[in-house]
Amino acid sequence: MRALGACVVVLACATATRGDDFHIDTALYVGDDKEPRSENVTLFHSGQVYDFAADGGEVTLFDPARARFVLLDPARRVQVELPTAEIEGFARQLQRAAAGRPAAELKFLADPQFNEAIDPTTGASTYSSPWLTYQLRTESARTEEAARQYGEFSDWYARLNTRTNVTPLPLARLAINARLKERRLIPVEVTRTMVQQRGLIKQELVVRTEHHVTWGLNANDLERVAQVGADLAQFQAVTYEEYRSRPVAAN
Repeated sequence: MRALGACVVVLACATATRGDDFHIDTALYVGDDKEPRSENVTLFHSGQVYDFAADGGEVTLFDPARARFVLLDPARRVQVELPTAEIEGFARQLQRAAAGRPAAELKFLADPQFNEAIDPTTGASTYSSPWLTYQLRTESARTEEAARQYGEFSDWYARLNTRTNVTPLPLARLAINARLKERRLIPVEVTRTMVQQRGLIKQELVVRTEHHVTWGLNANDLERVAQVGADLAQFQAVTYEEYRSRPVAAN
């Protein structure tokens, strides 16, 4: 077993290249759920990443060349730009706040340390700690560039979720992603078990995601990418506060 630590690093967004095109279908399960709580489609195309909620809701564009995310709401025809520097700054503020709190759970999230174990037969990996454990099944990326693209997006998406969905600090996932990038791997199943302290009671929250990777994009994928380009030109730009609070317009 190998000790794995995480450090906070401001990652510069890489200069965009054409990159590899591929498609990932993701389903998220909570606890013993038999049906997914959410599903989404993620398209990697020409150095950009397009993430679509399966229910036709929010679309997320990751644009590393411009160091930004853009969130688009098709129902309200509005969009908001979130610079990656702002997202990183928000995560750093949370890290400093967590590090200064007495709760052991928060101190761990501010500076996560894992023990790593890899099954020599299956290649499955486990990253364990008293507060958070990840179990992963993976597959090899088709190319080194695909592994880099996926790792960069996964890092920034973890930070974005901390900003927009009040999820735990992203540092633990960044540490896991670093190991995946080193090994040129893409996860096909991730099970995250978080221990939450509530007074004298500890509770476990288990979240599992399944990822199906398809190399290359089909015509439907490319149509969705083109539609995002059209929406960027047409949707009204609003502030983040307006984006989150603005009511849905009546038809």
